[in-house]
Amino acid sequence: MVLASCQKTPTATTSREDVLRNGNWKLTQGSLEYKVPFDSPSTSMMLGYVTLTAHNYDFNGDTIVDIMRVIDTTRKDDYFTFGVNNYGLNHLGNLRSSIAQPDSIGFNWYLSNDGNTITFANALNAFSFDNIVANFTDFSSNSFTIKYYVPFQYIKYPYWKYAPPVQAYHDTTWVADTVFYKLTYSKF
Repeated sequence: MVLASCQKTPTATTSREDVLRNGNWKLTQGSLEYKVPFDSPSTSMMLGYVTLTAHNYDFNGDTIVDIMRVIDTTRKDDYFTFGVNNYGLNHLGNLRSSIAQPDSIGFNWYLSNDGNTITFANALNAFSFDNIVANFTDFSSNSFTIKYYVPFQYIKYPYWKYAPPVQAYHDTTWVADTVFYKLTYSKF
């Protein structure tokens, strides 16, 4: 009688937390999307402290803005590091709007929903919103994409007013709308 045994070497799996902690992550692609409530030739919106103007509507009446084309130059070299104890840093890079800015600003982060959702807290400088909850739409060891929405973000819509005696003039109004963000970060 011959006995043989097979010994399998377990494969080590790397958690999403480990992948995030092992690198510097820079924004490389992004978009924001919102509904146009009525026929409008152009729309402006506030993205944090930046006003965007979009003219590229698709057939569904949505407006999609390429964030990389409109992001402030001083933020293009910013990047994240995800540290232990759910603490991360938003490194401000070499391009700064003021020499008084610090090298980095801290934020809190954690994963939930079996690693499919990430929450950023106290991340005002990174996202122009204090707290966001985002779902991963793509994740690899070299890049990840998150998608989240901000309800009731104010968007500036132009419209035509009519004043007696039937003179038309252009004006704008701010309307609360939900804005969807999709951001891709790559490891470098």
